[in-house]
Amino acid sequence: MRFSFIVIALAALFVSCQKNQTVTKNYFDIDSLIDNQLIYLRETNASLTKTASIDKDQDEATFKPDSAGWANELEAFRHLDIINKSIYVDAYEITDGKKDENSNLIVRNFQATREIPIEYFRIYYQDSPKRIRKIEASLSEQNTL
Repeated sequence: MRFSFIVIALAALFVSCQKNQTVTKNYFDIDSLIDNQLIYLRETNASLTKTASIDKDQDEATFKPDSAGWANELEAFRHLDIINKSIYVDAYEITDGKKDENSNLIVRNFQATREIPIEYFRIYYQDSPKRIRKIEASLSEQNTL
């Protein structure tokens, strides 16, 4: 009886020593936002209009991407997730509650306090941060050739 108690106690000890593997997003869960947006775009059968211009010449194309097409279109926004890297934990000054001058939206602003790839990241929402209407960011990349 005593032996089985020791075995159970040791098993409980080893199980309790497992590392918690949840990922914490320091500032904003961008991947979740994009994943939810992909579902919404697919379910609503949304279309996309792209405009290209060179000098005064302008061309416009409208099409309806499939799931893979939407994932490709939104892939650039996934790069914004670098704000959540542990190296940038204290790299942003966050302000919230400021009204946008051009709309009825409220802005949560993440402004870099040092030189890093994302200078700023702004979330525009209506009434509550859960009702996001727009995101805006400045991302700098350096490529050496």
